[in-house]
Amino acid sequence: NKVMGELLSRIKAVMPLCITSLSGGAKDNAIPRSCQVTAVMLGMHPEQINDIAAQLQQEIRTQYDEPDAVISGDNVDALGGNALSVELTDKVISFLCSAPNGVQKMSADIEGLVQTSLNLGIATLSDDLKLTFSVRSSVNSEKVELLERLQKLAEIHDATYNQMGDYP
Repeated sequence: NKVMGELLSRIKAVMPLCITSLSGGAKDNAIPRSCQVTAVMLGMHPEQINDIAAQLQQEIRTQYDEPDAVISGDNVDALGGNALSVELTDKVISFLCSAPNGVQKMSADIEGLVQTSLNLGIATLSDDLKLTFSVRSSVNSEKVELLERLQKLAEIHDATYNQMGDYP
């Protein structure tokens, strides 16, 4: 989901786009294995998208030691559904790119122990966009701080914030 945000951000830098669908991840407490998006990009040639995707794919493969990472784009004729406006799409991309993700702090007491982390486990767009994070920490104040950070990020992007459950 985070990689999709980066890919969309790079495409947006070349041409405005409008997202029509987004689906990534299946479980809130797991790193997503895939994310798919359909977007309207008038005037952009498929080769441009493929060039951007290939560059990002190579970065993911080397920087994150993910040799099997695949990022691809297809030209779709019949999109179906309603596209978000350019402005709303920009907010979605901004949120995806700016949301914290992964290890936030390691334990100072126990070597190799992740103390505070989160992941953007599920991203879906149907009637509205829903991003689901799993936030966890062995230090409650750090977890609360991270939840407040997500809440502020939602406010900045004119989104609503809901919190369910309490995962230590």
